[in-house]
Amino acid sequence: MELEDFIKSQRAAFEQEGPSPRLWEQLEKQLPVKRKAGVVRLLGRHWLKAAAVLLLVANSFY
Repeated sequence: MELEDFIKSQRAAFEQEGPSPRLWEQLEKQLPVKRKAGVVRLLGRHWLKAAAVLLLVANSFY
């Protein structure tokens, strides 16, 4: 039980607040800006394939 007692008595020394908000702001500025990936963006070069599949599915119902 000595280890548990030591941890309980030194708990404040083990806990850290973490980086300051100012540091977080600087880090966020360095991150690349992510663009939203919409359906059209995801299709990209494959739009013709998607159109063909959609056409086949639509024709199967008529």
